[in-house]
Amino acid sequence: MVGLTGGRPFSATVDHFRSLGGDAVLFDPDMVCGPAHLLSAAEHAARAFSNGTNRSKTLATEMILYAAGERQISKAMKKMNPKDPDKPVAAVVISLSDLRLEAIDAERCDDILEANVSKARALGIDRYGKGIDPESLALELVAMLEIEKK
Repeated sequence: MVGLTGGRPFSATVDHFRSLGGDAVLFDPDMVCGPAHLLSAAEHAARAFSNGTNRSKTLATEMILYAAGERQISKAMKKMNPKDPDKPVAAVVISLSDLRLEAIDAERCDDILEANVSKARALGIDRYGKGIDPESLALELVAMLEIEKK
């Protein structure tokens, strides 16, 4: 999980990571409530494919479903996909350790992944005022989608 700054087309960012032998799924950082939120979504998506319970055709789309806590792909994409190529993005980078960000004029900025109440609200989480931190609530959102699938 990384935060990236430096405006460039989203497809160029994904193409860069693919050219290095990996892959990436990009998210709107205003909808990401901490690194654990994306890690949990990735783990749930991988498990869904292993168990044959996936709802989508690709691991990337399945990750987006879990991160959004949505059952419908169109709603999840609208919620989680980055909206402005000139703003930072959150990325789940798969199978790479050397990101070579200089090749795409990007800089790592993991601060944009930090959870806060406004991000929890944007995700549709309304229990943030009950003494539970927003990142924990985002993890609950991801897990609830697993329960709803059964």
